[in-house]
Amino acid sequence: MKEWLAQLLAPDEDICRSPKSYNSQVGVPLSMWELAPGRHTLGIFEAGISERGEMARLAEIIRPTHGIFTTLGTAHDAGFASEEEKLGEKLRLFERPGFELLVYCADQPDVHAAVQARALPALAWTRHDVPGAALRFRLKATTAGTTTVRVRLGETAATAHFPAEHLALIDYVEDRLAPLGVTGRRVGRRQRAPPQCGTTPISTPVLSCSAKGKKCAA
Repeated sequence: MKEWLAQLLAPDEDICRSPKSYNSQVGVPLSMWELAPGRHTLGIFEAGISERGEMARLAEIIRPTHGIFTTLGTAHDAGFASEEEKLGEKLRLFERPGFELLVYCADQPDVHAAVQARALPALAWTRHDVPGAALRFRLKATTAGTTTVRVRLGETAATAHFPAEHLALIDYVEDRLAPLGVTGRRVGRRQRAPPQCGTTPISTPVLSCSAKGKKCAA
């Protein structure tokens, strides 16, 4: 997700991002050490947790304004009393004052319920018409061997056509990675950097066992 966002936003932003998987209590500060207020306009930082209390500390460092939650996964389950507790800890990254928008998939019932219960400012997307999701995707195979993807956000809609094998490959990869808690369709969060930094930070929980955060990024 981090690399995808960096590639997409590079033409418009000067981006600072975490190297490799620097997402721990040590890795996040080291990643942000590279942030240059006079140069970078966007930051993308990973924030991984393995036990209670870690996300609160990382949230103080990253201070996001926007974020994307991909999937909960099963990594580091041993560090939490329950899946519900782990989910709550991950969402702490987006509970700070000044946080503006969380993007997440409403097709994950537990995540959807937790975000709504906390009344977090959010944009939910769905492929299955889940109530409360503003962004809706519809995929339909055609007789011409392509797949039509329809996207609707409120009253705005768009349609795109893809060769069927492209989407089949995505589904195949997702099926293979699902047991590991990894998804190919991830989303990121944008966060504002500290006032003195003058940049925009982002935070993104990545469900391969960590929460990814982005600061001075999209």
